[in-house]
Amino acid sequence: MISNKRLVLEYNAMRERWGEKPRLCKNATGKKLWWEFDIQLEGNTLPIKIAYPDNYPSEPPQIITSASLPSGTPHILPSGWPIRQLLPGTR
Repeated sequence: MISNKRLVLEYNAMRERWGEKPRLCKNATGKKLWWEFDIQLEGNTLPIKIAYPDNYPSEPPQIITSASLPSGTPHILPSGWPIRQLLPGTR
């Protein structure tokens, strides 16, 4: 679980970088947190989810998309973070 202090830092950083577009989401128990928004990259709109792992910040968040990505090519954001494709029927 992310500490409240860390959550405030993350929230402020997301708002500073992306404005009001990202939505902070949580599961029913409030123990899983993630951001959802559409990012514009190279003229394309990519729906992404930034999911925090249980041991965050020791492990970085995962960036996941439900969009179809061409196979065999690296998917890296300008920040250097990889994007993982969410395949149908997976979470």
